[in-house]
Amino acid sequence: MVKALDANASRLGCLNARVHALKSRMLKLDDFKLLLKSSDIKSFLRSLEKSSYSSCLPTSEEEFSTIEFDKKLVNLLIKEINIILNYLNKNDRKPFIALLNKWRHDSLRTIILSIINKVSKDIALSLLLPINPYSIEFLNYAYTSSRSIEDVIKLVPEYKLRYILLDTFNKYGVSPLFFESAILSYSYNQIFTALNSLRKIDKNLIFPIIQLDVDLSNILLILRGIALKIDPKLIESILIPSVRKPSYIHIIEMKNINMALKALSGSRYSFLADLIDKPMNQIEYYIKKYFVKYIYRYLYGDTMNLSFPITYLYIKYFEIMDIRTIMLGILAEISTDEVINYLIAYQS
Repeated sequence: MVKALDANASRLGCLNARVHALKSRMLKLDDFKLLLKSSDIKSFLRSLEKSSYSSCLPTSEEEFSTIEFDKKLVNLLIKEINIILNYLNKNDRKPFIALLNKWRHDSLRTIILSIINKVSKDIALSLLLPINPYSIEFLNYAYTSSRSIEDVIKLVPEYKLRYILLDTFNKYGVSPLFFESAILSYSYNQIFTALNSLRKIDKNLIFPIIQLDVDLSNILLILRGIALKIDPKLIESILIPSVRKPSYIHIIEMKNINMALKALSGSRYSFLADLIDKPMNQIEYYIKKYFVKYIYRYLYGDTMNLSFPITYLYIKYFEIMDIRTIMLGILAEISTDEVINYLIAYQS
């Protein structure tokens, strides 16, 4: 028993050191500023040459391709997840695998919502972080081979998720909010189930991170439901289960988004009151930015627990999303000030 505890402590110590090493290579504020100053893709790529993203760059013989760049970013993320998994036992791996699955399902969510909202394939590609099986190939096949959203759902290889999405389609028809809720609920349920396999100390530290992620996702679902003028009781029925739901559920009765944001001014989500009159897509990014700022605290202090690598991976994911946003802004010749509005890890 003592030997097992010693081995676990040793493994955790090695993991802690490894994640600190990975963390030291995260982009700093000056790195982001340099990327934002890039006048074209060539200068953007040069700015990444000495970073942890150097492996994602094209060789001197290759032309730059956003598709290949995205694939390499995803490969880097998965590589770092695997580095962490190598230090963990079977039970401790479960939340990390569930978190990766959530990001996979976010990719599926992007594809399904793009098709429902009749977004062009090119724009859908720009929105997608392609994580297998919900890859660029999956998106291309969904766009070219499918006649309806039901056909797209039938392409989903995960039986349980496919069943849930078909059930959602049969109940609510082609409505983006209900598909979004179904995918999020499925993903978070997997994460919460995985947390039950952890030691109490790790579960207690990681739970608030996931709980905040859920609550902010619920608030976004409510705001979208209000914008679509969906019946409050119906919105409430599709929210992700949360013990903190009573602290924000009252906004479900508000007549518009601004009233809902104002109604949160006396809650722990009071920062949302500053977003009155902002477009919905910017509200979403500000909410994600708030989440990253909140979890940053887990990167410091006592890091000899699993909340440290979980937080690192969350921030790494958003850092990758920021790199993509800057790249796409350069290609579309969007002003730096406008691009900054859609960055998440930057300045956090």
